[in-house]
Amino acid sequence: RALGLGRIGKTNTLPDRPEIRGMLLRVPHLVEVTEGGE
Repeated sequence: RALGLGRIGKTNTLPDRPEIRGMLLRVPHLVEVTEGGE
């Protein structure tokens, strides 16, 4: 929930912070991380 993802195929843009990176490291099999431009 903290990542803002609820369904398959949903996307979200999050800031590059250590807390967010830690959450993403817990679920690498569920998410695809890409670097977005501003």
